[in-house]
This record gives sequence, structure tokens and C-alpha cells, in this order.
Amino acid sequence: MALTLDMGYPGSFPAFHDSEQGSSAALTELDKGLRSQRPGEQSEAIVKFPRLFEKYPFPVLINTALLKLAEVFRQGSNFLKLCVLRVCQQSERHLDKVTSVDELVRRIITVMNSNDPVARALTLRTLGALAGILFDRKQVHHKVRSSLDSQDSVEVEAAIFAAERFSARSRTFSVDMCPKLLEMIQGYATPLPVKLKIIPVLEHMHHDANTATLVRAACLELLPSYPGHQFMLVILQTLTSLSQHTFIHIPDQVSLLLECLSRDPRRGVQDGVLSDLNLLAGEDTAHLWSRENVEALIEFVNKLNKDDLKVSAINILRKLIEAGGVYLLELGPGSSISNLCQTFCYSPDLAVASASTHLLTQLAVSCCKEGISNPDLDIVTEAIQHRSGYCYRSYTGKQGISSTDLDIVTEAIYSLTGDIQHRSGYFYKSYTGKQGISSTDLDIVTEAIQGIESLCLLVSSGAGEVQHYITFLKTALKCVILLCSTKPEYTGEFVDILGGMLDSKYKDSIGMLSVCQTLAALAGMKQSVLSPLVPDICSIIQSIILEREAEMDYSRDENPAERNKILVLLLTILLQTVRGHTWSQDIEQTFRSGAQLLDNWSKYRVGRAASRYGEHQQSRFLFSELKEKVWTENFNYWLQSLEFFSRGEEILARKENTPLQEKLVSAATMFQRGLTCLRAGSSVQQPMRFQQDFIKCRIHYLQVLTQLTAAATSLQTSPPPAIAAALAAQSRDDLQRCGRVTGQLRKVVKDLQTCAQAWTTLAESSFDADPASLSQLLVLQKMVSNLAMWIEIVCLKSSLQGSIYTDTMFKVVRRGLIVLFYWVGGAPLYLQAWSIFIYFFQNIGSEFKSLSERPDTRPISHHHTSCIFSAIRAINSYPLPYPRFFYQSLQETRLKISVTPQSRAAGEPVQVNTSQLLAIKVEGVIERSGIENKQSRKVSQVVVHLQSILQSGKSEKSVEKSESGSSAEQSADIQNDFFAVQFLTPFPQPGLYNLALEAKLIDSDGNRWRTGVKQSLIVKSFEDRTNASRSVPRS
Repeated sequence: MALTLDMGYPGSFPAFHDSEQGSSAALTELDKGLRSQRPGEQSEAIVKFPRLFEKYPFPVLINTALLKLAEVFRQGSNFLKLCVLRVCQQSERHLDKVTSVDELVRRIITVMNSNDPVARALTLRTLGALAGILFDRKQVHHKVRSSLDSQDSVEVEAAIFAAERFSARSRTFSVDMCPKLLEMIQGYATPLPVKLKIIPVLEHMHHDANTATLVRAACLELLPSYPGHQFMLVILQTLTSLSQHTFIHIPDQVSLLLECLSRDPRRGVQDGVLSDLNLLAGEDTAHLWSRENVEALIEFVNKLNKDDLKVSAINILRKLIEAGGVYLLELGPGSSISNLCQTFCYSPDLAVASASTHLLTQLAVSCCKEGISNPDLDIVTEAIQHRSGYCYRSYTGKQGISSTDLDIVTEAIYSLTGDIQHRSGYFYKSYTGKQGISSTDLDIVTEAIQGIESLCLLVSSGAGEVQHYITFLKTALKCVILLCSTKPEYTGEFVDILGGMLDSKYKDSIGMLSVCQTLAALAGMKQSVLSPLVPDICSIIQSIILEREAEMDYSRDENPAERNKILVLLLTILLQTVRGHTWSQDIEQTFRSGAQLLDNWSKYRVGRAASRYGEHQQSRFLFSELKEKVWTENFNYWLQSLEFFSRGEEILARKENTPLQEKLVSAATMFQRGLTCLRAGSSVQQPMRFQQDFIKCRIHYLQVLTQLTAAATSLQTSPPPAIAAALAAQSRDDLQRCGRVTGQLRKVVKDLQTCAQAWTTLAESSFDADPASLSQLLVLQKMVSNLAMWIEIVCLKSSLQGSIYTDTMFKVVRRGLIVLFYWVGGAPLYLQAWSIFIYFFQNIGSEFKSLSERPDTRPISHHHTSCIFSAIRAINSYPLPYPRFFYQSLQETRLKISVTPQSRAAGEPVQVNTSQLLAIKVEGVIERSGIENKQSRKVSQVVVHLQSILQSGKSEKSVEKSESGSSAEQSADIQNDFFAVQFLTPFPQPGLYNLALEAKLIDSDGNRWRTGVKQSLIVKSFEDRTNASRSVPRS
């Protein structure tokens, strides 16, 4: 079976690589269809305009196209008008690029004089679709207002639609239309269906405080008058939406909703009210709730008899706490929120228990994050207890187990978990000593851990046979991840519980998959936390191998990737756990036997994971098998390059007695061969720029280490000559007495600084990289730059230099084993799974520090060379984990720019007079693709840098530097993925100028990113001899 790779690295998204004709040719082609006499061809041409706008979103094209569509709207049939309306609705994000707004309005609004009410209705809806650019047109306001009095129901509905669109954007329109709409709602002549459609328009009357207050008072008066189900829901939804914009009415609106919730027994009304409360519990409005509102909601939950409504209300409380509303709660002993959690976490209904457990977990997490000290330990303990409690009840309720059986099983489980207290003793003692917590509190924690172990083992016995029980299991596992990410000290205790669930859920594929995903997440939080589970994981893999061998003819129609999901996760967990350690023969044999069962795509995923976790020996084994199973030459070269890179990393990390310089040269050779294959596998669709630049930096780094090794060796092979002291005195450089090693080390320092700058440039060019990949690049840059500083200040130390550790120590903050590196000018970047790598490098710094503090050490002695050799061995002793961005990109951002003016013919320069300024306009489009909810950063602004350089002048006179060129820089905000900047550039000297333009991106944090988007323009500046002669005064 051939392997098709969906590598996901930059350039692999197909949306950017469809080759079509230019914008002008495409517009001309569509214009022919608009001029056709056949309605079918006309409509076909109209519906192609949205795609044209997406491909060429430039103002000139969009303005021209919309004017043509407006003309078709004015003269065409109602069907063509409907097609134009759909185009306007689909192209709303491009409407702000229209420049001829008056002409567009003139052509469309003419149809309002028609006698056809359908045509007028289509016109009103089209004007409503264009409200983003027509919101301040009084003429349009008048047409919409007068159409509300029409006798045709279709036209009235269209007028209501237009009124809603204009009210949302125009303060003037909303203030002027408010009395008219209220009059229609309160009037008896207006039909009830029309009133139901007018009321939602009032939610946009938030531009003025007086108008908003007037609307709210009018809606409150309508509630007693229209107690019907639909009217009440529409009015309450309108008031909720209005409160979201005004903010000042949120406490009153919450009180109103809670009053309706407790007073109205109708199920539909209660569901609608809970939905409105859920909207008001968001991040922007949660802080505006009052304590009375929260207590009233808790009281309502306690009085409810319907379990499904309890779940919705409890989810509102959880969302409120998650949004920062923990300060609205009383958290002392016996508080209402604590009593609620204790009551409903043990509910016989699993949905209620699941929601309550999630609520309690979120409450514990919020208290820890906000630094609320008093209830920290108790709440976390209760969260652990209750999270497992509902799992226990789901098992008992489903299996029908009697209390006697449960007592027997519980006693057995408690006997199995007796050693957990002993293993956890050190944690409890250390935590007690640091926090000053009494033994009573620790007993509660101990009981909670025992309860978690016993109850989760019970629920794992068979809860996966029914699908909705798996949903509750996933909620419990989600609570585990949520709690462990905030309190990492509990990770090890949950691993024991989840490890027991692996065996119990072996036959349940869905439950097994959820448990494996949770274990993989815990392994990513804390390194080596799954070490006790390695025998169990290997045993499960062996069981899967035996089952697959027994299945001689399983269904060929089954998706192999889906079938192998659990096995891929188990192998990945094995990689996460054993990384950085020596693999035993049994573990390696189990890993390779399990990998042999996988399909080709799953093998590639496991090999990719092995490379990312630094296990290059396993990745080399997998990539070497896969390179002959792909169906394109590019993929074959890609896999060959990965095999070479894995071989190179394996050579560096191999613990042998091979000479250090020979090892570095062999590894660099492998990387060079891999880079050649990588270049051969790249294409226009998949350029793989990041991969090539990453490997270039890696090769450069190895070459510098080779030079450093040679320089340290030269002190022994080429000792200083006899005249070294005389040369040092003559050059006034004391280090010259050490011989040629001085110059070699200085050159190595410069090369290391150049290498560090290359890593920085690569990081600045990786806008689409995920935070972990970007953190790895910055850590590599920091390590290389610090190594250069240490060599320069310790080995090339003079009496004028002080301690290096004042300015160059790592800014490291440790929370568990999570290391935070601070990037200058940016937010802290969180880096995981690099603690061992950083630990080695910190040991290198300690060696340099101890060497610098030795008073008897003379410059560049054998002590320095020994320290250098030790540093190089330590750097290469731990395999380098490859970043995720090397294999996979979750987003792709592309920048396209267009420069005006352009030369009339290829190679012909743009001409300008020396006495004039050339107006240069740069327009650009941001193209984005990928997974929306996983995009790590977004474009906030675009910076365009312009630089003009005089290439050749017409005269031989000396030209001042200020007149030979100029530079300028402008930033532009992004509006619907479009930006435009303008420059006025002088060319004071006659001659040819090279005009270079470069665009950079600015994210929401203010960091600048290189895009590689550059354009150049040749400008010819000339003197106007006629004007110059006329300006000469007469003698």
C-alpha cells in the first residue's frame, strides 16, 4: 500500500496554489457574461463574483465589479436582483473597499420607485446588506422608514430586515427609528407576527444611553401585556442582548431572568431563560453579576426537581467561575456553593453528578489561579473526591451491583492501594513543612486519593458499553487534566488510577482511547511521570500484537488509521516516558513489534513523534522502512532526508569512544546529505523553507563546534612559539602569548554569535509556528549566544573584564519541571519537555563559572580546553528534540502586496522629476488557512519598509550621503484581511534608483515577524531643463 503524506507544513494547504488568470482578465470575462442576453449566462456570471473578490480583494476591482452589479440590479429581472443580493451578502467583508458609494446608491435606490413590491423588497434587503457602507445615508434611512408603512407583507419584512441592519451600525438611525418602532409594537393595528419580528430590532438601540433605557422600560411594560410563550422569549432575548451592549443593566437583567425562571413553570420559557443566563455568564459580563444574583441561582438549583435543568444551571455556575467570577462566591465552610457541590456530586443521575464534579474542579482551579489561600486544599481535595464519586455511581447504577458485592470489591481495592500512602508520604511531609498544614488536612487528602483510586477502578470495569456513559467518563478525565495542569503535584496520584483503568478498559476501544489520551496529556505535563506504567503499557502492546496475529483475515474495508489509534497512542506514551533514558532490550523489542503492526500513515505519525521527543534511533528505523512505500518522488526525498537527519542525531548522541571531532564531522556529513534530499523534495506547492533553514542552522552550529574542538586541540598540537611573548608585547595583547589558539577561539566566538543570530532570524520568520516550536528556537538561540559569551569572557578573559554572571544568566523560572523563557519585548513562552536539555546546559554554565573563579588559572590553559571539551560532550549527550513546526503547521499566513506605480514595460524604469515627489501606494492582502481554534497568533498590523538607493548618477560630482537615498516606514491596520499604505519619496539627484519594499507582520502582542515578502522597483530621476532655464533670472 502506497503512503500519501499530509505533512501539514507551510505550503501544504492547497487553497493558495490554484493558478488562474489575472484579476483584469477575470473581470473582463465575467463582464461578458453580464452583458449576455441570456438570463442563465448572466446569473452564472453574477454568482462567480464572490470567488473573484476572495482571490483578488483589491479596491479597484471590487469597486468596478460592484458598480457593474448595481447596473444589472437596476435593469435586470427580480431573479437577477436576487442573485446580486446574494453576492452582496456573501461579500460583506469586502464592502469597505468600495470608493464610489454615491454612484452605487444612486443605481440601486432607483428601483425603490418601482410599482413591483417584490422588487422594492429586494432593494431594501440589498440596501440592508450594504449597510456597512451606507449607514449614514439619509436618503436610504427615509426609504427604509417609509417602507415600514407599506401594505405589502413582503416589503414590510424586508424593511424590518433593513431597519435591523442599519440600527446595528448607525446611531442616528437607531435614535430616529426608536419612537417609530415602539409605536408599531404598542399599536393595535400591527399584526402579532410583525410585532414578533420588530421586537428583536430593539436590541440594537444601544448607541445612546437614554434610548437604551427607554427601550428597556418599554419592553418591561410589554411583558405583562403579552404573556405568551413566543412573546416572552423574544422580549427576554432582546433585553439580554441589549444588556450585553450597555453593561449597566446586567444585574437587573439577571434578576429579571431569575425571577422569570422561578415564577414561570413552562419548560420552554425556562430553557430560554437559562440560555440567556448562559450568555450573560461570559468573560465580558461575568464580573457584573452581583453576589445576590449568584446566591439566587444556587438557590434555584437546590429547589429544582428536573435533572436536565439542574445540569444547565450548574453549567452556568461553572462558566461564571471560569470567567473570573470566583470572587462572587462565599467559599467558607458551610457556604452555599460547597453544600451544592457536596449534595449533587453524589446525585444518582450521572449527568448531574458529572456537571457538579466539573463545577467543583473548576472552582478549585480558579481558587488556585487567583491565589485564594483559605479554601485551596479543601476545595482541591473535595474536587478529587467528587470527581471519582460520580464515576463510582455510574458503574453501580449500570451494572446493578449490590451493596454486599460493593463492600467486597471496595475492601479488595483498598488493600491494593495501601502502598500508595507510603509512596506519597514524602510528598505529604514536604508539603506540610512548606505550607504549615495540619495533619487533619493531610488525612483528608489521603482519603481523597484512596477514594479516587477505588471509585475510578470501579467505573472502569464496564462503563463503555453504552455511549452516554463514555461522555461522563470523558468529563471525568477532562477534570483530571484541568486539575493536574493547575496542581502538578497530584499528577502522580492520578497516574496510578488511570494506569489501573488501562487493563479494565482493554476491550472497550472508546474508553481505552480516552484513557490513553489523558495519560499522554499527563506525560506532557511532567516528564517521567508514567515510568511506573511502562511494564503495563508493554504488556498491553504485547496483547494487541498477539490478537492481531490471531486475526488472520480482519475486514479490509476497515479504516486502518482508525483501527490503530490506540496502538499509536500507546507507542507515543512509551516514547514520552522513556525519552532521555537508555532503552532496555524488552522495551525496544516491544516498541518495534508494535510499530510493525501499524499502517504506513500511523508509522509515519509514530516516527514523527519519536523525532519530536528526541528518540532518533527509533525514528530512523521507521523512516527507513517508509521511504520506499510512497507514491511520489517528493515524498521519497522527504523521508530520505528525515532518515539522514535521524542518523546524524543518532551519531551525535551515541555513547562511544569515537573522537569528538570525528563524530561532529560524521554528523555534519549526514545533515548535508539530508539537506540535499530535502531540497530535492521541495516544490512550489511545498517549499519547506522552515525545514531547510532549520537544518542549515543545525549544520552551521555543528561546524562551529568542530572549529571549537580543533581550536581546543591546537593548544596541544601547536603550542605557542618562542617569540609569542614578544609578539604579545608588540601588539599590546596579552592573549597573543598563548599562540594561534587565541585567534581560533576569537573566530569561533564570532561564528557562534553569527549562528545565534541565524536562530533568531529563523524564529522571527516563523509567524505560523506553534508556541512550543518557537520556544525551542529561542532556547537554542539563547544557548548558542551564552556559549559564545562564556568562551569569550572565561577563556579569553582579561583583567578589564568582570563577572559574566551579572548579565548573562538564564532568566529561568521553575514551576515543577515547566521552564519559562522570557523573550525580550514579548510575553513569556512556555516550554515543556526540555528540562533535561536545559539541565545539561546549566551544568556547562556552572563549569565555566567555577573555572572563572579559580585565581590560579592563567589564560587559555589546559583547564580551559578541558572545560570546552566537556561542554561539547555535554551538549551532544542529549538528543535534540525536533520542533512540531518542522513536521506540522496548524496555520498558514501569506502576504500578497501590489505596488503602484508599475513600469509600462518589463525592465523599463518609472520616471520622475527631481523636483517632484513620487507617490508610491502599497496594497496587500492577508491570506490565512488552517484550524481556526488552534491558531497561535493573528496579524494585527503590517509594517512596510521602503528604501531607495542611488545606483548611478548622470554627473561625476560628489553626492552627499543624505541625497543618495532615503528610507521610510509605515504601519497599517488590517481591515478584513486588507491593508494599504502610501509613501511620498524624493529623488533629488538625477540617475537610476533601486527602490526596495519589504513587508513585516505585527501580531497582537506587538512582536515583529519577517515574511520574506519583498518587491523592488527601478526609478529614473531626471532634471526638467525647460523649467530650470525659465527660472534663471535675467542679468
